[in-house]
Amino acid sequence: MELLRGICKLICQNKARSALLLGALLIFVTFCFMYVGGNINPFYSGMSIKPQSAQINQNETTKIIKKVGFIPFYTKKDMVYESKNPGIATVSDDGIVTGISNGVAVINLTVRGITAQTQVYVTENAVVHYDKGVYIGGVKNGKRNGYGVMKYENGNVYKGSWKDDTPNGYGVMTWKNKNRYEGEWKDEQFDGFGRLEYKNSYTYTGGWLKGGFHGYGEIKWKNKDEYKGEWKNGQMNGYGVFSWYSGDRYFGQWLDGNRSGYGEFIFSRDRSRYVGYWAQNLREGYGVEYISGKLRYEGEWTKNMYEGIGRLYIDGTTIDYEGEFKNNKPVFK
Repeated sequence: MELLRGICKLICQNKARSALLLGALLIFVTFCFMYVGGNINPFYSGMSIKPQSAQINQNETTKIIKKVGFIPFYTKKDMVYESKNPGIATVSDDGIVTGISNGVAVINLTVRGITAQTQVYVTENAVVHYDKGVYIGGVKNGKRNGYGVMKYENGNVYKGSWKDDTPNGYGVMTWKNKNRYEGEWKDEQFDGFGRLEYKNSYTYTGGWLKGGFHGYGEIKWKNKDEYKGEWKNGQMNGYGVFSWYSGDRYFGQWLDGNRSGYGEFIFSRDRSRYVGYWAQNLREGYGVEYISGKLRYEGEWTKNMYEGIGRLYIDGTTIDYEGEFKNNKPVFK
């Protein structure tokens, strides 16, 4: 604070130096602002390293290329490289990675508390011929283990992690017909998070369990329909939003791929809207219908029709009929 007062006093006494001193003041204030509790303010910091992933053989090397954003006054001494898996790959103070044994190593670069990360796959580069194709990669106890590439005779290619002869961990499968899966595997099945592209059908991104959609996921079909929500056993289960290319939309509960439970459906063709309960994609139970934004009917439904006790409105507020309905019509007694 005393330094700031001194600078202000000098500015007042000597106008000729005011511009220079004002510039120095701005630099000082900016420098102070960038430090919060002794650390660089993340607003002014940014860093990445390349490649984001790399593959090398044992005893081979690769260079980690840094890209540092605005981190002022850093030097080479501030740059700290670290291998989280030194038994698989080591890294020098200059960012040179050396493959040691088969597997995946995580390499970190830290500059003043800001850390970027990359993965390095180390393989033995063994070549094994199978009846269905050729494998190039890590082998342990006579089985495919670690990172490897399997080129099948039918044109399919798998690149990724293996465990005891089956895809396990992260991997990419590309089929001859250009379909593609990228994500996590367990015992040769999609399991975890992944993205599946069926070129002539749909693209799904989200959770998997034993080869089926599971957890939260998003799917977009070729016809531009799409669903975002919960899945179980490969079907829409739980809460989700389905948007049709026609403009219709449904927000609500699903059971085994069907609208079931509480939900809201908006019909684009006539701006009508239904809010209530569903069963097997049909309005079932209590629900409210709006036409052109105005309340039309509230009451019980059966298989998409007014059925049971309800109210019919004329202009959204005036009750036209209240009582029993059957087959979409009032029952007059």
